[in-house]
Amino acid sequence: MVHAVVVINMYMVVHTIMDANRAGHVMMQAYLSVVLCAENRELIKLGKLYSRHYVSKVHIACYTHFCLRRVLLLLIIYLHPILYMRVNMILYRRQFYSDSLLLIVAFFIVFVSCNNESSDKSRYSDIEVSIIESYEKFDLRKNKLKLPVRIKYDGENDHLLAFDLAQQKVLEINNNGEVVVKYGGKGRGPGELQAVENFYITEDHLYIVDRSLYLINKYDRKGNYISSLDYGELILNEEYNNGKLPSPPALHDNYNEPFITLSGKVLLPSHTQGQSLYQLFDWHGNHLANIGEIPENFEPIIEDQEIQFALENRKIPARDLHRVFPINDQTNSNELFLIYSSISKIAKYDLSGKKIWEREISLTPEVDSLVIDLAHVIMKRSDHLLPVRNYVSGTNSPNGDLYLVTYTNHFAPVPNRPVWIHQFSPKGKLIQRYKIISDNDLSYYLDIDFNKNRIYTPLFNGTGIRAYNF
Repeated sequence: MVHAVVVINMYMVVHTIMDANRAGHVMMQAYLSVVLCAENRELIKLGKLYSRHYVSKVHIACYTHFCLRRVLLLLIIYLHPILYMRVNMILYRRQFYSDSLLLIVAFFIVFVSCNNESSDKSRYSDIEVSIIESYEKFDLRKNKLKLPVRIKYDGENDHLLAFDLAQQKVLEINNNGEVVVKYGGKGRGPGELQAVENFYITEDHLYIVDRSLYLINKYDRKGNYISSLDYGELILNEEYNNGKLPSPPALHDNYNEPFITLSGKVLLPSHTQGQSLYQLFDWHGNHLANIGEIPENFEPIIEDQEIQFALENRKIPARDLHRVFPINDQTNSNELFLIYSSISKIAKYDLSGKKIWEREISLTPEVDSLVIDLAHVIMKRSDHLLPVRNYVSGTNSPNGDLYLVTYTNHFAPVPNRPVWIHQFSPKGKLIQRYKIISDNDLSYYLDIDFNKNRIYTPLFNGTGIRAYNF
């Protein structure tokens, strides 16, 4: 059906221009050419979606709109003598150079609109891509790991730390592959864990966030439990979900969760309170600062129809605008980066809450494809309202460069898709793109040894750890 409309549209282009030409008015011919060329471009997009079976209510509405415009143009052609007389009375008396100038402008618009493919490509960053393929495997039996799902590298002592989901422990492994320290363990006693969300390393301590108990446990670097912070008590107030605790974040979600700075301060999410993205506390629960601006138009709760409409049109739903994760600045313990995932933006703050700078991230094909994936998923399953996620994790090098890991949409029907890592300067400029090609899906919660230029990443299903050289 769409193909028939495209054929009719092409007929209309030829017929209308010929009719305008017979009337002898150059401006009418140029104007109609511009209008119909722009509509042809939209119809071609619609035809591509149709050929891939990406059909939705929105596309049907667009198709109906095009059909109505075709009918209106037919009427214009039918009534052309009257229309021409009206146009001629206004325009024909003007001097020739005015028509010539407008004609040049019209053909410039035609040229721009009909060459949209090249302009679309120019939107993307042309930063070089480095391919990473070779890797080494870790022997899980030797390291006593069963199901590693999160990894951190400690450059101070050249140790790798991994959270083992099966054991509910964080294991510290030296460069000989030996487990030297264990943190936590399954249970409800002091220092024991129920459901780990993440863990953080400072010079003297290790912190583990228990998303089930709303606790942050603090240990020394020998694995001894010190104390806990009840962060659920800090964020529980009348403004927060009517006095109810928010649902704990999922294990494979890095956004708006408790975070520990290099100086041992605690960032807690506060976006639903409408003041800032995070609140900063000391270990005793004293409020220190508000950090991070909530994006305009953010709404914590919106209707499913609004989400579906936004995803179908490759837009960001209002509920996803707040998705942010912090990264510590290794060159300055008093500063950190906030990575706005869905709107692809980096902001730098100090711990007093002052914003130092902010910068939008250059668009790349691999990030743009994530939104296309979501549109694909929603058209196949209208109830599968996945959040928009561009960047999901990252780290900061000793020289201040940022390394951000893009999301890998495992719901899209593409197996073993690569993991992308984008390198940014300390001021947030994209300077390098790395593409890790794998025969298995990799986790995007990885870390980097900048001394040996190695990327440590677990497999997505937690059955192994790989070390990639770059």
